[in-house]
Amino acid sequence: VGLDDSEGKDVTVFATGTMVAESLKAAKALREAGKDVHVVNIHTIKPLDEAAVRETCGKSKLLVSVEEHSVSGGLGGAVSEAMSGVPGSPRLLRLGMPDKFVHPGEYPYLLEQYGLTAASISTGIQAELKK
Repeated sequence: VGLDDSEGKDVTVFATGTMVAESLKAAKALREAGKDVHVVNIHTIKPLDEAAVRETCGKSKLLVSVEEHSVSGGLGGAVSEAMSGVPGSPRLLRLGMPDKFVHPGEYPYLLEQYGLTAASISTGIQAELKK
């Protein structure tokens, strides 16, 4: 479900769980920097709304998945699978936990350590757009 009126010509962000709120904050910062950003709440990864993902492939320069889960086997992987076979698909930036042992800590600490705060999400997207 799209959470804003933006078309996402520059970026479409697919977020799940608590990362939806962080992604909305990041989108606001990116819009203030002149980027057209659309945020989509993916409330279920399986089944994934593959049609919604494929539809964005022709609209956005960059797709981003944001999850507080391993970047392997979660939302990013599902979005990647949905994009496969779509000619001219944009790049996909997968933001989430690394595919390795994660040192435990308090929730805010972990978000900061693994780049899942609004500021880190915004910075990561801006860097990827410059590539």
